[in-house]
Amino acid sequence: MGRTNDIDALILKEEVFCRGIASGLKQIDAWRQAYPESRAHDKSASVTSSNLVRTERVQARLATLRADLREYTGITLREHVATLASLRDGAEAAGQYGPAVTAEANRGKVSGLYIDRVEHTGNVAIFASRSDEDL
Repeated sequence: MGRTNDIDALILKEEVFCRGIASGLKQIDAWRQAYPESRAHDKSASVTSSNLVRTERVQARLATLRADLREYTGITLREHVATLASLRDGAEAAGQYGPAVTAEANRGKVSGLYIDRVEHTGNVAIFASRSDEDL
């Protein structure tokens, strides 16, 4: 799917959402930026942003934006992971195990080994009585 088709397939708010994520925002923050008029509570906004980010058109647009960013910066995933490994090794050699663990964890994150997960343990039944406008 070409760049024009990616944008055409998105509504403006979804484009704002995608650009927010591509710029490094957490998906809930990108969603709030794209939908500032929403009064959704954090739990509802989290679920809504999670559902939106999984749609095919949003995934396609994010892939395009990320490819554009990689091309612009000249950084590849392989190079980035190698740099983090070098930083990890240097920190470990210096006896700085905290930074070494952080570098290794970041290698796993950028490689897709870790997925941020939000678990709601509260009473979700309270949302059943609320209207869409309240959420």
